[in-house]
Amino acid sequence: GAGMASTSLYYFTNWKRNDDPSRIRTFADPDLNAKIAGSTTVGQARLTDRRIGYQLLAGAAYQIGDRAALDLKLRWMSSGEFESEKTEWDQLRSHDSTVGRGEPILYTITTDDTHFWDASLSLLYQF
Repeated sequence: GAGMASTSLYYFTNWKRNDDPSRIRTFADPDLNAKIAGSTTVGQARLTDRRIGYQLLAGAAYQIGDRAALDLKLRWMSSGEFESEKTEWDQLRSHDSTVGRGEPILYTITTDDTHFWDASLSLLYQF
């Protein structure tokens, strides 16, 4: 089968730059590296995307008595990449998610295509 699904991802990141400016290589200018030393960046959001996917299903049941059967099901699923909407950081280098001119700094989260196998074994019993 094929279809479309809405996917949600709860994203959280919290990281701190080195306190030693000489170990930071973000900028060519050492003074700019000194300004961001020890700063923190925090991002937390519920990210969503719609993805197209398809799956293949197979299964078999094996009768083990008058009223019982074992049921085996296999499923393989594949869906396209996840790409979130553009989102502002909660905190970027220890300040609001903007550059000096007040323009917002945005990020996106992406994944490659997603694939998985699923297997289930059930005991079916007729009452």
